[in-house]
Amino acid sequence: MGDAGSSRPEDRKLSAISVVEPVDRAIQAMRYKDWRGLHRKQWAAIQATRMHPRAEVLMGGTGMGGKSHGERSAAFWWALRLVLDGFSTPKKRRKILFAGGDYPSLKDRHFAHFVAEYGEFGDLRTNDKEYGNCFKFQDPAMPVICFRNLDDQRNRRGSEFCVGIGDELTELSKDQVAAFDYMVRDPEVPYSPKLWGSNPDGIGHFRVKAKFRPLEAMALPPVWLDEEEPYNGVVFQAEGPLPEEVDPMGGIEPSSLFYVPFLPEDNPMFDEAVFLRNIASLPIHVQRARRFGTWDSPEGARFPLASFETQGFDAKDLWHAGMPDHFAKHCSVDYGTRAPFAAIWWAVDYDKNVYVYREEYRAGMTATDQVRRIVERTADGERLESFLGDLAMFHKVANHTGVEDFYPSEEYRKAIEGDDRFRCGFEPAEKPHRVLRWALLDRYLARDNGFPDLFISRECVNLWREIQNAVHPKGTAAKDASEDIDERCPDHALDALTYGLWQHFGAAKSGRSRETAAKAQEEREHRDELKARRKALRDIERI
Repeated sequence: MGDAGSSRPEDRKLSAISVVEPVDRAIQAMRYKDWRGLHRKQWAAIQATRMHPRAEVLMGGTGMGGKSHGERSAAFWWALRLVLDGFSTPKKRRKILFAGGDYPSLKDRHFAHFVAEYGEFGDLRTNDKEYGNCFKFQDPAMPVICFRNLDDQRNRRGSEFCVGIGDELTELSKDQVAAFDYMVRDPEVPYSPKLWGSNPDGIGHFRVKAKFRPLEAMALPPVWLDEEEPYNGVVFQAEGPLPEEVDPMGGIEPSSLFYVPFLPEDNPMFDEAVFLRNIASLPIHVQRARRFGTWDSPEGARFPLASFETQGFDAKDLWHAGMPDHFAKHCSVDYGTRAPFAAIWWAVDYDKNVYVYREEYRAGMTATDQVRRIVERTADGERLESFLGDLAMFHKVANHTGVEDFYPSEEYRKAIEGDDRFRCGFEPAEKPHRVLRWALLDRYLARDNGFPDLFISRECVNLWREIQNAVHPKGTAAKDASEDIDERCPDHALDALTYGLWQHFGAAKSGRSRETAAKAQEEREHRDELKARRKALRDIERI
């Protein structure tokens, strides 16, 4: 696997890196490092970045495993590698991206450590005229390690980097990851590796799990890097195509993705008794995630009881002859045009257990297209007991054609008129504060609490993505956080489901009813009509 492991002198010191030629200095540094300060998984992760021209490696797992040190070492190793390969020279100095979700976290986790670990090679600089915040090597041939805050994507967003090192992937939003990916490109260099470090917690939990598929990867034999090296057996790779929601255009090669699990015991200083005592006050699912690096649910999960294995079902396996006729079937909708709209079909049995059996989830659709899709997907003979919509649909909105304002609800009502499956009509769902709806969902997700249970079809991938990706607001501990979810978490399918649940099982207990919601809607429409009349009178007066 190249020059890095070809020589391992035990007595070489940093002062030995004092020869004249930059390439010789790089070779001496790489051999010295022998990367003796790294454990086998850190070294394996670095080597895995060389296994594909566009390799993307996730160092995933628990705290104390050494991911942060691995990230810094990877940045230094690739700086040397770019010199050795002839791509970084004094005349053409390359750049390495070292990015985090926000500047304070990046500074706290890495700046002082860069100085301590590599201070003899260069300086940590802030607001450098050419490179901004960076670690600049004294050797003019060595690449510059540039620190970037992905919270401010406008800052130097046009920059190009040969290599990308990212910190805490699950804490980043989808837009932040997209900004990172876009910057890791250099047309003059034939490779663009990326290395991520991340715990299972955070808003990006489901997205990261769907991309790297750690559970599936670790069920397969490990990838062999070099049979002569001690880092064998710790790099894993999932097989088969990626889910459509992760790679809708098929641009990511599964063979370029690697996973290296990090655990506390990988750290030579790990003391299990002390570690377990320190996490004893946390919820049990958080303790499991921090101790064993599990990817069942994110640390800080708002709905930790949601389990694909426990609540998930396959309709064909559950009902061989189809869903029983006596089940009451419903559909509820969360409205959106630029943002996704979500429609959720769910059924209730005699014991009031709820089965979510179908979803529709798309962005960029008009109200007319949305309801047309709902009608198409509702099966023949499937008569709905209720068809409920987001209250926003019963307010006037700007017409997408620009002609006049309209009520989205009216478009829905026109489309289902005369359709026997929708004899219930299209009605507004009551919309209490969402914390109340999340609390109702908690009761349905719990088991053996004297309350009916909730089951979700495994084909409802977007609802599963949202419910498993939902976390408490950032910066609060899971055990005492507010009962809301982080505002950056998508919640369209969750809203659609809980509108229906609240209307049928929560509103009655709060003293509100469908008739109350309908009456409130009539009052709103009356106010809208009066407002329109006043505007018309003002226009006449101006004439």
